[in-house]
Formats: sequence, C-alpha cells, structure tokens
Amino acid sequence: MRLQLLLIIFFFSSFPYCLSFFFFFGFIGVWVDGWAHPNKRNQKQQQKGVEVTHEEGKKEEVAGRAVQFGGVRPFFACVCPHRRFESIEEAMLRTVVPLHNSRKLALRFFQTEQRKNTNLHGLSAVQKKKVILKMFKQLTREDMDALKKRAAAWEAKKISGETAIPSYRRRNEITPYELFYKEQLSNPSIASIASPGIREKKLFAIFNSLPDATREALEKRARELSQGMALSDSPPPSGKKPSASKKKKKRITIKTSSKSRSMTSQGASVGKKKKRTVTKTKVSPYAAFVKEQMPHMTHLPTKERMKAIAEKWNSMKTENAVEKSKPENTAAADPAPPS
Repeated sequence: MRLQLLLIIFFFSSFPYCLSFFFFFGFIGVWVDGWAHPNKRNQKQQQKGVEVTHEEGKKEEVAGRAVQFGGVRPFFACVCPHRRFESIEEAMLRTVVPLHNSRKLALRFFQTEQRKNTNLHGLSAVQKKKVILKMFKQLTREDMDALKKRAAAWEAKKISGETAIPSYRRRNEITPYELFYKEQLSNPSIASIASPGIREKKLFAIFNSLPDATREALEKRARELSQGMALSDSPPPSGKKPSASKKKKKRITIKTSSKSRSMTSQGASVGKKKKRTVTKTKVSPYAAFVKEQMPHMTHLPTKERMKAIAEKWNSMKTENAVEKSKPENTAAADPAPPS
C-alpha cells in the first residue's frame, strides 16, 4: 500500500516536468523544421513584387501557421522523431553529398594523373593502388582544394567533349619489375612456391632490396625491349607461304595401241597387289589353344578362365613330354638282335 502511494505521489510530482520537457523539445523541432524548409518559392515571388496567387502555397502557409501557433506541430515533432529529423537529414545531405562526390572525382583525377608517374611503373596494380591512396590521404588541405578544382575542370571538359580522353594503356612498354618477374620465374627457388600471391610478395621484396646499379640495368634493358616492341608494331608474317595461283592443267590425249594398254593395266594391278600384301604375324600355339578352349570355359568367371586354360596347357605339355621320353627309354632297354 505504501509503495502504491509513493508511486502516485511521484507521478503527480514529476508530471509538470515531463510536460515542460515535451513542449520544449517540440518547439525546438518546429524551429529546426522552419530553418531547413523555408518557403523559398513565396519568398522569391515577394522579393520580385509578384503576388502569391497559388492556392497550394496559401494552404501550405496557413497550415504551417496553424500548426506552429496551435501547438499541434510540437506534438507531432516529439511523438514522431523521424519527422523531426527529416529536415536535418535533408540539409546535411545537401552539403555532404556534393562534398563526397567532389572527393571521389578528385581521387579519380588523381589516379589518372599518377599513371604518368615513372616511380610507380615498376609496381604491380595492387601495390600501385595502395600507394596512390596513401598519397591522396597525405595531401594537405590547400593541395586538396586545388586538386578538386582541376578535377572539376577535367570533368567539365570530358562532359563537353572538347578533348578526347587519352588512353593510358601501355601496350608496347615493359616495366623493370615485369622484366625482373619474368626472369626470376626460371629460378628454381621461386618456381617451387605454389601460391602466386606469396611468390609475388617475395619477388616484390627482392626487387625493392636490389641495389641501384642492378635496377638501372633492368630499366635500361626494359626500355630497349619496349622500344624494340614499339618498332615491330606491324604483325609478324604468318608461317604459311602465300599460295601461288594454280594454273589450269591441260589434259594431253595420247593415242596408244590396245596391246600397250593391256600391258600397263596388268603392271598396275600387280603393283597394287604387292602393296596390299602385308606380312601376317604367326600365331603362337598357346594363342591358338586359348582360342579353341575359350568357348568351353563360358561357365567359369572371366578371371578363372585363363587360369583353367593355363592349367590344361601345362598338363598337355607334361603329357607330351612323357610320351616323347617313353620310346627313347624302350629303345635303350631292348638288347641288340643277334647277328
């Protein structure tokens, strides 16, 4: 009972404070909404001296005044907080989105500028992107403003079509890193690395640790190779020789006697027969025995057929050997007949 009484007393004592808090934040919401959404159309028309005759504009003004002074707008501003902060979000978007777009445009322009940077030519695409992003983040505020202005001018030129965008694709240019990478692939310690990512990291670390003399030599060789490729821009001749124009062969008719025709036809037939005759390989006796015995072994499984045939063949061999040895023994045992 005492707890209920205490709760009732607390509710009635804190009610005025809650009400004042409610109306205070409601009026703040009204002020922010009016600041972010001024009736610009009516203001401009009044500045020019044109009377506002649009019915929707009058309705908007009347409704706005009624809500502001009637106390309904503070209520909706507090009950619906998303309605209260819509105006703030829109005002922030108006300023943040162009800034974000200008920064993106500046980064894109900065990337196109840095493509011409010779210090980055030896890097891979991933490493180059990381370095360019780091350089972009390290720019001062003045440099960033100047870059944004140049990027805006570049974008305007691109849209208007005054200048064509040059293609930065280096078709016939070999970088020192590419040359070093191709040469090191034949190294067995590098070729044994299965993962291409680990291999590239290792080669990149080795390339960065090279002395200046070897790097200059690599640059010189890469420049010579790229110049040679640029000179040989024309496609190489194909391996096939150009087919000569086929001349029409004239048929020459020669009259021959019937005897000569018969002789030539006989000779041709003999030659064909000689070509067709091929030396046939002799079939072994065991192969012939297998061919004979195979139809009788259909009741056995395929793996045991050859075993059974081999056993038969061995038994036949032993029988033949015994039969051959018997007459020799009998001839040796019989005494010679008396003379």
